[in-house]
Amino acid sequence: MAFGYRGNPGDWGDGKAQSQLFVDYLNATGGLLRHPIQLVFSQANLQSDASTNEQAACAAFTQDNHVTAVISGNGSDIDVLQKCLHKYNVPLIESNVAAYANWTDASYKKFPLFAFVNGLSWNRLADAYVDQLVAEHYFTGWDPVSGQASAAQGVKIGVVAPDTPEAHDAVDHYLQPALARRGLKFTDEAFVTAGSNDYSSVVLRFRSANVSHVLFTDISLLTFGPEAESQHYRPRYGLSTKSWPRGLTKVLPAGQLHGATGVGWMPLADMGLEAPQRPAPSASEVRCVNMMTKGGQDMSHTEARINAGYICDMGWLLRAAFTAGGGLGPNQWLAGLNALHSSVEPAVTFMSFYGPGRHDGVARLRQLAYDDSCSCFQYKSGPIKV
Repeated sequence: MAFGYRGNPGDWGDGKAQSQLFVDYLNATGGLLRHPIQLVFSQANLQSDASTNEQAACAAFTQDNHVTAVISGNGSDIDVLQKCLHKYNVPLIESNVAAYANWTDASYKKFPLFAFVNGLSWNRLADAYVDQLVAEHYFTGWDPVSGQASAAQGVKIGVVAPDTPEAHDAVDHYLQPALARRGLKFTDEAFVTAGSNDYSSVVLRFRSANVSHVLFTDISLLTFGPEAESQHYRPRYGLSTKSWPRGLTKVLPAGQLHGATGVGWMPLADMGLEAPQRPAPSASEVRCVNMMTKGGQDMSHTEARINAGYICDMGWLLRAAFTAGGGLGPNQWLAGLNALHSSVEPAVTFMSFYGPGRHDGVARLRQLAYDDSCSCFQYKSGPIKV
């Protein structure tokens, strides 16, 4: 049998080598239901757009090769690959936490053979997100010019999200009601078209309206933040792992991130290896890192370790679901996935859960806040069920 891997280009380690190491491990320990595995690799072309890359990947997996399943570490918010693989009844497992950031259960239901090891639907995230912001006293007076707490300032909340049906669904039907249940509401909402220069006008609009707190549903803060800094605008940010917190510390000045608060479920993406209080790695992370290191892969950098963890988590889920289902067809995959519950320990997040109608794997998160003393994000609570 064959399965496909759609990899991350760039500074994330050698994704092809990492994938082959994991396939070699699976084959050495029985393959999939005693069938040996052959890896078919497709890497995104940085010079092409996401749609073109996804079409090329699907052709490689369904026409040039007839794979049993696909694992992906380079998903996007478009659903070209999902639609294509769905047409051919090929299971897809995603791991890129920045992908599908605005999906709700309605999006997952369109693709029943799709599983997301680091995914968290807004059906579950919205209330947990707002609850923890409230618990961390986030919604208090803030001066958005100085970027400091101010009892004299009121609380005006804005939200920034992509202008997609999925993001409108997440904000309108989940995040906004979660705020309303706590007596809060948005002063302004900005839905930004992908690839546009709208962030400049959004920052100007929010600054003019004295919006003091800005929530994000995805990685938009990576673009919004530099524009805000150029306009001397420093609101208090609300974010999650979907915003790639560690990445923010590499591109934004400390003054932009002072007071930033939210929730996180992926220590390496939230904090990085260098964070002084990063939780101890799980047994699965240790097993994955040891496997990669033994195979000659450098695991001393955060990004390479994230990518390795992605591959291990997807591979373990692949084997567990097909094994539980008792066969290598799409029906057996779905039956097995729905039966797993919390039996698969992940490497990159705290705990997973899979069942009928729940194929976004994340089951635990923690309070997260920017720490001025280390210019990094730190967890402020133990695991919280979600």
